Amino acid sequence: MKQTDNVKRNHGLQYILAFSIPVLILMVAYAWNGIYPFGNATLLNGDLQSQYVDFYAYLHDILHGDASGLYTFSKAIGGNMVDILTYYLTSPFNLIFYFFEAKDMPLAIFILSTVKIGLAGAAMDWFLQRRNTATWTLLFSTAYALSGYVLSYQFQHMWLDGVILLPLMVAGIEKIKADSMCWLYMITLTAAIITNYYIGFMFCIFSVLYFMIYRILLQTDHAKANWRIWRQYIVGSVLAGMLSAVVLLPTLFALRSSKLNYVGFQHLFEFYVRFPMWKLPYRLLPGTFTIDQIGSEAMPLVYSGLLAAVCCVCYFFSKAKWKEKLGQAILLVILLGSMVFNGPYQIWHGAAYPAGYQTRFSFIFIFCVIHIGALFFASVMERSEKAGHIGSAGASGMKLVMAVLAVLVCIEYSFNAITEYSRFTFAPLDKYMQTQAENGEMVAAIKLDQDNVFSRVAMQGTDTLNAAWMYNYQSTSSYTSCESLEFREYMCRMGLSSNGSWLSYKQENTTESLNALLGIKHIAIPKERAVPDFYERIAENDAYNLYRNPNALPLGFFVSPKVTEVDTLERNSIVLQNNVWKAMTGDEQVTLYEEVSTGITMNPGQDRGTILLEKPTDTYYYLYIPTTEDVRVSVNGKDFGEVDNDNHVLNLAGFQQETSLQLELTNTKTVSWEEIKVYAFDPELLEQCVGKLVCNTVRVADIQMINDANILIQTQNEETDPQYYMLTIPEESKSWLITIDHEKVDSISALSNFTMIQIPTGEHTIRMEYIPRGLAEGILISLLGLVLAAWYGKAVFIKR
Repeated sequence: MKQTDNVKRNHGLQYILAFSIPVLILMVAYAWNGIYPFGNATLLNGDLQSQYVDFYAYLHDILHGDASGLYTFSKAIGGNMVDILTYYLTSPFNLIFYFFEAKDMPLAIFILSTVKIGLAGAAMDWFLQRRNTATWTLLFSTAYALSGYVLSYQFQHMWLDGVILLPLMVAGIEKIKADSMCWLYMITLTAAIITNYYIGFMFCIFSVLYFMIYRILLQTDHAKANWRIWRQYIVGSVLAGMLSAVVLLPTLFALRSSKLNYVGFQHLFEFYVRFPMWKLPYRLLPGTFTIDQIGSEAMPLVYSGLLAAVCCVCYFFSKAKWKEKLGQAILLVILLGSMVFNGPYQIWHGAAYPAGYQTRFSFIFIFCVIHIGALFFASVMERSEKAGHIGSAGASGMKLVMAVLAVLVCIEYSFNAITEYSRFTFAPLDKYMQTQAENGEMVAAIKLDQDNVFSRVAMQGTDTLNAAWMYNYQSTSSYTSCESLEFREYMCRMGLSSNGSWLSYKQENTTESLNALLGIKHIAIPKERAVPDFYERIAENDAYNLYRNPNALPLGFFVSPKVTEVDTLERNSIVLQNNVWKAMTGDEQVTLYEEVSTGITMNPGQDRGTILLEKPTDTYYYLYIPTTEDVRVSVNGKDFGEVDNDNHVLNLAGFQQETSLQLELTNTKTVSWEEIKVYAFDPELLEQCVGKLVCNTVRVADIQMINDANILIQTQNEETDPQYYMLTIPEESKSWLITIDHEKVDSISALSNFTMIQIPTGEHTIRMEYIPRGLAEGILISLLGLVLAAWYGKAVFIKR
């Protein structure tokens, strides 16, 4: 009994060391490079700086009950929250953000990164200790925790759970082979899918490869035993899929309009070589990382430590069983081929070519290299023991050799980590805190002026397009990889700006009618930006002026049924806005933007051109400039911004007091000069239209936002006919459950995208609840999976 307790105690100490050694080396690299908390450089860089830190701040609000986990108005003008949760935020480690507010995110991220890297080392050491109870396994578990993949992609926190879980899943597969029990495999595969479905997909591919190769090559002669092993693997896989359905089904429905649009099945059969194979061994050396490896360069992150790499090669020349060597070789060849050739490379990434952060499954290759290297090292140690080389005479010498090896390995890992971090650009802590103060001050002023009434906010010039997530306000800008492609294109035609994965508000490209339509009541823009004089400035700080838009419509208002007839495919955003307001008011005479043909002089050029506008004072001009590339513009000698190549609008309304505007355009080679149009805007007509929509005889008594996914509306229709109530909420594939006086009704698509409800005569209570498609079915399947898992476990237990 005492011996068993000592073994457990030694194992516990081993796992503590497996966690602590990578963390200590990590701290050395942080300190060397002045990374917080040892310097002013935070871990914020790349997408962690531009996306994830904002999502983490929003998760803090969800955990505190201040935001919804189903729907959010911080995502562009509103959208499904499920795909954001299941890709970025479902890791249990993210519960740490409950304890940290936005200003403390650098500390929370430091803790999260450190803990995950330490646990990767502990998980790998546990896996290796199952075969070899020895301290030397720390050499290999540390290599895994500080591999090139982990160091470079530790800023992609949602992928690190997979690094931790991979050794546990492989152990689960081997346990199936050992005693026909699938529980460890089932639990780890379920956890991998739930924490990040993307990495979970890679786990599914690898589990099939690993199981099939070793099952076929290491078949026993006993057919019944073989069937029992196959059955356990199949049962474990099916149950893992069922248990994770609560995440998978709603995510699949959400991705049908976003990520799945980028799936290019036609390219899966293009087996071109992504990089020369002979260059790969160089990347196994420490200090060879380049920043292009996570950007445009195709070379994968395969650094796994020299010891593991050398031992891996030696394994195939060792006396190990030829079937085992063949199995390991096949696995490595498949993984190498998947990194080299485009077709299988895309399969690992869900058939979509990744936008940056290349070869996201290379941690699996690293695991295999380290695992194989550890097998060879273990065989060397076993032969030495059997030959008596580690007897009483040689014990001290062997300890010295191991100590020297440990020191050399730690020096190598430290050198590689220091070198790798030196090539990243990290956001300074003082700049982060300054931005928090400036933006926080603006948001506080906005929320005070909102007085708990729903209105959207446009903040231009912030360091991130995701400020709405950080500060939890209703937005017009968002940067995620989970946005619908069709929705982005639609909003660009309406007047917002876009580029790939983001939508943004730019005062120089939008229109006042869009600001009114979307209910953008507050606009915070850099001080040098000009705005129309009918905006009221209500606050300012060193960076921004905050304006109140007097024409902002509420979230919902009554409109003419003609909104179902508008052609929203119109490419001229200004013409489209004219048509939208004609339809909403039901008045064909409404023309907010009149085309101007006098006082315009154009001097086109290949790389540079000018436009001279002579106009009366107190007029508001807009230009429509078709171009396929962003065109830089200066107005009267001062830099103004760009003509966006998505909506083609240039907003000059802020120069209403000028009588002459000289525009200098650069990068004009794609400008269609003959199609340029100039429009004069009528703000008084817009004000009249807003008044007509808001002060309708059909009155809205109250709109209560219980939360973003739960809206309560009290209405009164004084007309004898049903009326149409439009909300500037994306229709989201009919995911809104709408009831009028507790009776379900179907929504109507207005302006091809927004939600509209037909209201009968009289007083009514409208309830809108957002229920993501697939969520209810996913919950049912997962519950059924739990029941089946319990039943199967009980049956196996009784049988045994």
